[in-house]
Amino acid sequence: MLKIVKHLIDDETIQKLIDGCDEFTVNETPNETNHNYYFRKYIENHDGILNDYINQINDYNNQNFIVKYTVVNSWINRVTIETNKTDPPHYDDANLTFVTYLNDDYGGGEFEYFLDGKSFIIKPEKGLTLIMNDELFHRVLPIDDGIRYSLITFCRFGSKNKSTLI
Repeated sequence: MLKIVKHLIDDETIQKLIDGCDEFTVNETPNETNHNYYFRKYIENHDGILNDYINQINDYNNQNFIVKYTVVNSWINRVTIETNKTDPPHYDDANLTFVTYLNDDYGGGEFEYFLDGKSFIIKPEKGLTLIMNDELFHRVLPIDDGIRYSLITFCRFGSKNKSTLI
């Protein structure tokens, strides 16, 4: 499943997140996992910067899905020419993922996904959000120029409450 949504995040929040990327100090080397190689900056919501965005995600989930999802965590991916040269297709480790593009002043870095043996490409746009479940095989294509920033938010199924009818 893949849905494309606009306006889950406002320009003011995007700007605050981008401003925070100026001091993007995670490690000297990118995070290497089993499926990508780029920088990550986890977002702590202590200052409330993501409150409106998370509320938008929760509203979207409540209006569009029967299953109740809970936001687990958010981070910013920073992809450069030096990183993400060979991101193989993968599945996300979340029931639902929101990918929101924070900028579009770079070359390359398209989102590629695969359905029924066919490849499809989405060109990122600032403020655009992709919503996908854990069954969408996808990857980020290499950057040709500049730096690509995206806000990633993982959601999981909410926990069930145990109750009895007696």
